[in-house]
Amino acid sequence: RMQVYIASDYAVTEEGQGDNPDWTVHQVWAVDDERNIYLLDMWRGRTQSDVWVREWIRLVRKHKPLRAFEEGGQIIKAMGPLINAMMQDERVFVSRVQINSTTDKPSRAQALLGLASMGKMFLPHRHQVTPEMLVCLDAFEKELLTFPGGTKDDAVDAATLFARGIDRVVLGEKPKKTRLPHGDTLDDLWMREGR
Repeated sequence: RMQVYIASDYAVTEEGQGDNPDWTVHQVWAVDDERNIYLLDMWRGRTQSDVWVREWIRLVRKHKPLRAFEEGGQIIKAMGPLINAMMQDERVFVSRVQINSTTDKPSRAQALLGLASMGKMFLPHRHQVTPEMLVCLDAFEKELLTFPGGTKDDAVDAATLFARGIDRVVLGEKPKKTRLPHGDTLDDLWMREGR
């Protein structure tokens, strides 16, 4: 049995505001007994804050994560009360952990890159996801392949938040069967893209 977590990169600018606004991204990750990480679900959008909080609550209700990782700073100070109020209204609860970012993005990504280079990060099989998830997965893969030089890195930021909290996770239980639900590794993605 794997343990489940959610990590989010919040943005407060919605579609149509500003020039190419950031995306809010929620990612649901599972961890097995060997610290392999699996992307289970994802949502991304450029919406009003109440909409992305509802999507976050939907994912928490659906996957029942042990902990939610989010970036510390101004956005969470502004949004924290709304998130708490909506969790109470919906009777959906999870331990929220803020991780402060004090270094540049490539440095913050090192834990994620380390897990990926050890073959411990797995993305879902493309043919096994919903059309909505496939759009999110395509965006995440594009960001991974262009990081840190791409125009957007919001999905990578959510993944790095989870990876930076990897020392705070409870590992999954050793499976009774030997077959694990492995999807694509980052190496598979690079090979498929011919890089």
